[in-house]
Amino acid sequence: MIRTKPGRWSWTTLALVLVLAACGPAPAPRVVRVTPAGGAVGARLDRPIVVEFSSPLDPASVRPDAVELTVGGAALAYTVQLGGGGTRLLVRITEQPEALPATAEARLLGALRGRNGRSVEPYAWSFELGDWIPMGGALNRDPANNVRSLSLAWWNGPAVVWGEADDPDENNFTVYAARWDDAAEVWEPLGERLDLAPTTLCDYPSAAVLSGELWAAMQCSVRGRMRVYAAHWNGDAWERFGPLNHDADRWAFVPQLAAGDRLYALWREWDTQANTVTLVWSSYQTDWTPGSPDLASGTDLSLSSFAASGQAMAAAYHDNNGPGGVPVYRYDGQAWQQLGPGPLEADGRANTHSQRARLAFTPAGQLWAAWDEGGRSYAARWDGHAWQLLAEPAGGGLGSSSYTHDLDAASGSPCVLLTEGPDQDLYVRCWDGAAWRGYGGRITVDPGNAALLSDEAGWPLVAWRAEEEGSWRLHVACYNHVAP
Repeated sequence: MIRTKPGRWSWTTLALVLVLAACGPAPAPRVVRVTPAGGAVGARLDRPIVVEFSSPLDPASVRPDAVELTVGGAALAYTVQLGGGGTRLLVRITEQPEALPATAEARLLGALRGRNGRSVEPYAWSFELGDWIPMGGALNRDPANNVRSLSLAWWNGPAVVWGEADDPDENNFTVYAARWDDAAEVWEPLGERLDLAPTTLCDYPSAAVLSGELWAAMQCSVRGRMRVYAAHWNGDAWERFGPLNHDADRWAFVPQLAAGDRLYALWREWDTQANTVTLVWSSYQTDWTPGSPDLASGTDLSLSSFAASGQAMAAAYHDNNGPGGVPVYRYDGQAWQQLGPGPLEADGRANTHSQRARLAFTPAGQLWAAWDEGGRSYAARWDGHAWQLLAEPAGGGLGSSSYTHDLDAASGSPCVLLTEGPDQDLYVRCWDGAAWRGYGGRITVDPGNAALLSDEAGWPLVAWRAEEEGSWRLHVACYNHVAP
C-alpha cells in the first residue's frame, strides 16, 4: 500500500478505496410502498395490488409463483405484471371470492430478484376487501338540502337522476342528473338541471335508456298545476318534451319510464272535479304518443311498478279503496290483461295482503314480481298461465318486517333490494336457481328509499337516501367484483 507518512493514507489511495466500495455488490430491491396498505379496509377487486420497489426487478423472476395470495384463507387465481420501468409489481385478482368482505393476505417470496441477481427479502401484509364499495360521496348539489326521490339507469355505466330541494326549508325542488366516471372515480353532472325553467318545480324523476340514449320523466308544477314531462340528454343538454298529460284539465303525478322496443311512460292523472284517478300511458319512437286503453280508473289508485320488454308492458297498482292486495296487468299490444285470478298472493292467509309490488323482465322476456306480505318479501315468475312462487321468501329471516324497495332481473334471475331487521338494514339477495344468496352484508341502515340496478356483467349497484347531519343525502355503491 502507498503511504506518504507512517499511519496516513494518500488522497489517491483514499479515492481508490471509495471507488472500489461504490463498485461493490448493489443492494437487493426493497419494498418501499404497497397499495392497498397493510391494514387497509374496503379495497376494490377491480383495482390491482401494487408493490413499489427501490430498484428494478429482473423480469424473468416476475412469475405467479413468486407471489402468494389468499382471500378468506382460500387461494384465488391472479396475474402478475411488471410496470413502472421495472420498479412496480402489479397483482390482479381474476377470481371472484365466494364471500365478501374478506381478508386478503399477500406474500412476496424469495423468488423475486433484482436486475443485479440479488433476491428480494420476503415481505407479507394483509388488508380487507370490501363488499359494497362507495361510488364517490353524497351526490347532493348542496349537502344541506334534502334529496327526496331518485332513479338509476345503466348508460355505459351507472347514471342517476334525483329530485333535490333548492333550500333546507324545501320550498322548491329541482331535478338533477349525473353519470359515473370510473377512471376518475367521480360523478359527472349532466347539465345544470332538467327543469323547464328556474320557476318550474319538478321532482320524482324516473330514468331509462333506449337505443343507447338516456331519458328521464318527471312530475312538474307549472302555474299551479301538476304536469308530466320527459327529457332526453342529447350529449350537450337536455331536450325536453311535454306536457304529456292525456287530459290538460287533470293533474299528473309520478311517472315511471320503461324501455322495450320503444320508450314507455305510465303515470296517474287526477280529475279534481270528479275526484277520480286514471292510470294512463304513452310511448315514444320519434315523438310521444298517448296510449290506449288506459290501465285502470278509480277513486284512489297508486302505481306500484312498471316494466317493459319488447312490445310488452307490465304494471302493478293498488286500489286504496278496493280489496287488499296488488294485482299485476300485462299489455299484449291490444289490451291490458290481469295476470292470475286476483292480486299477488304468497302466504295464503286472509288477514295479509300483497303490497309494494315490484316488476322486472329478464332479457329473454320472463316477467318476475317481488312484493311484501305478512312481514316477508316474496318473489314469483309468470309462466304464461300462473304465478310460480319461489320456494322460500327473500326476506323475513331476521324476525322483523321486510320492506321490498326494488327488483332487478337484468342478469336473468331476480335480485331483490330489501330492508329487514330491527334497524331496517338494507340488503341485496339474488335467486341462484335453488335458494336466495346474499351479496355481502348490510349496505346501510333505514334508507328513505332505494333503487337496484345490475351492470352489464350482472353485478348489483344500489342507490339510496340516508339521513346525515340533518339532511337526506344521496349515495351510490357497487358490489365489489373482479374486473371484466
